[in-house]
Amino acid sequence: MISKLKSSSIFRKSSKVIVARRKEFPQGSVIGPLLFNLYLHYCMDEWLDRHFPCFKFKWYAAEGIIHCGSEFEAREVKKKLQERM
Repeated sequence: MISKLKSSSIFRKSSKVIVARRKEFPQGSVIGPLLFNLYLHYCMDEWLDRHFPCFKFKWYAAEGIIHCGSEFEAREVKKKLQERM
């Protein structure tokens, strides 16, 4: 299904032309939020659960909060996330 959506054409309203898409999904596409949530779940949530199980974290739309017990812990998590990303 994803590959079908990726290769589908788009309609440009301003010029009334159908354009074949070559690669990637356009910003604002209907599949974008789903792919974003899948990416965050497998690349962030699962990783945080494995490496920092004592920290709680929440997602609010595209923003995330990791609850740490001290500034040292917060800096350590930030450093590890920067290395990962």
